[in-house]
Amino acid sequence: MDKSWSSGLVKPCVASGSCPGDRGYTDVYVGGKLERVRKSSLLVELYGALDEAESFTNIALAWLIHNGSGESDVRAFLLRKIIEALMVAGASLGNAEYLSRLEVLEREIRDLTRYVIDRLDGGLPKTWSFPRTMFGAYLHYARALVRRAERILIKLVDECNDDACAKVDRNVATAVASFLNRLSNIMFELVRTETFDQLTLSVEEDEVRED
Repeated sequence: MDKSWSSGLVKPCVASGSCPGDRGYTDVYVGGKLERVRKSSLLVELYGALDEAESFTNIALAWLIHNGSGESDVRAFLLRKIIEALMVAGASLGNAEYLSRLEVLEREIRDLTRYVIDRLDGGLPKTWSFPRTMFGAYLHYARALVRRAERILIKLVDECNDDACAKVDRNVATAVASFLNRLSNIMFELVRTETFDQLTLSVEEDEVRED
C-alpha cells in the first residue's frame, strides 16, 4: 500500500482495494458497545436515514450560505443546530447519555424557529403551497428524510429483526422518535416561511449566539 496518500485517510482501506464492509456487515454502537451487524438490519437502515437527513440539511445550509445572506443569516445558526441534533439523535440510540444534549438542542432549535417566524411581517399565514425558493425546496426534502427516519425507528421498535436492534433501549428509541416527529413539524413550518417571503434574516451578536 502506498502510504504517501493513505496515511491521512479516515478509511485507509480505500487505498488497499478491500474494506471490512465489503461482505455486507458493518459496525454500529448499541447499548454503549460496538456490534457487528448485517447492513440489512433495521438499525443500520435507521442510521442511514439519519445520515441522509443530516446530509441534505447540510445541502440546504450550503446553499443558504453561498446564495443567500451568508453566515449572518439566523437560519444558518438554526440549520447547524438541526444537523447536530440529527447526529446526536443517532448517538443517543447507541448511548443514552446523549439524550440530555438532544433535549438542549431541541430547545435551541425551537427558540431559533420562533425568532425566524417572528421576523415575518404579519406572521405566518395558515395556508400552504410548495416552496418557491431553492432553499425552501432543499429544506422540504430534508424534512421528508427526517420523517422517513422517524418511520424506520418506529418500525425498529415494533418489528426488530436482529439481535442488535433488540439491544436498543425502547425508552430511548421512543424519545428519539418523538423528537424526530417534532423536528419534522418544525422544518415544515420553516419551509412555509419560504413560501410566503424570501427572507433575509441577519442576526446581531446580542440576539443569537452560538454556544
